[in-house]
Amino acid sequence: MLWMAFAVAGAVEPQLEVLDGGMVRGKVAVSASADEVRTLVSAPIQLGKLTSKDSTVTVKPASEAKCRMVTIATPHPIMPVTYTSKDCDTAKGVTSKLVESKQLTHFEAEWKVEALGDKALITYDLDLKTNALVPGFIIRRSTRNAVRDALVALEKAFAK
Repeated sequence: MLWMAFAVAGAVEPQLEVLDGGMVRGKVAVSASADEVRTLVSAPIQLGKLTSKDSTVTVKPASEAKCRMVTIATPHPIMPVTYTSKDCDTAKGVTSKLVESKQLTHFEAEWKVEALGDKALITYDLDLKTNALVPGFIIRRSTRNAVRDALVALEKAFAK
């Protein structure tokens, strides 16, 4: 219930936690309907423009209905990352699972959107592993920052 109280209070900064296994979960309430938010999180190109401006996003149809193959290329001075995930719409949002990447060994993400009065509560789970020789705490910190930045971008996009 702490999430509900925090969301209703109108705080801008997302709440973040690292779950067992290293998955990062972030939550934030935005001034929009759940349907408006679900529409955005299920549109990878528009979502990418908001949440990772330097990345290139391409989308192709997948064999399953309500799914798509999404390729994201993110430039980085030390380790640029390119991956393809299968993104599928769910009743509450979108799930993404790694299909292919030379840099990532695991990628799983989920956007869940719930109505919260006149707002929408967004939950973003992100779990990734890389084959780079980088300490786990650095990967978790980068993942935590990515989750926070994505949620802050969505909060700003829906600010009224």
